[in-house]
Amino acid sequence: MNKIQQEMKLFHDKIEPILEKILEQYNKKNTKKTYNTITKPCKKLIQKCSYKSISDTSSLCFLAYWLYIYGDKEPALEICEVAHEVEFSFEFWGWNSGIQNIYGLEIRIARELLGENRRNNIPLNLLEYCFSKRLKKNLDTRRF
Repeated sequence: MNKIQQEMKLFHDKIEPILEKILEQYNKKNTKKTYNTITKPCKKLIQKCSYKSISDTSSLCFLAYWLYIYGDKEPALEICEVAHEVEFSFEFWGWNSGIQNIYGLEIRIARELLGENRRNNIPLNLLEYCFSKRLKKNLDTRRF
């Protein structure tokens, strides 16, 4: 197993218990809405959750947001915190992966639940990427 495969396995091993716990909780109160937004994504991510997959990282982010919407902030925060341990390539992922949005959700939940300010948890390479895209967009839309 090479280094990337080991990292992906470690990521999956860390996220799987969180997903199992969420799945157990929502299997008890399963409605069509919670099945589509919580149960189904959990089952999919338990089978395969790679931080190298746009589909998987999007599903993970959407799951965290739906948990937050349903008022389950603790498991949503746990999902957000697992993202800290992975070095994402933001240039490759772009805004479609959702993983960038997970940092904003973490900041909000930590402030609401714990009274903590976690703005400094945003990776520097994400900030640089966002600001470079914003600057480029502003320059591209200017008319000379």
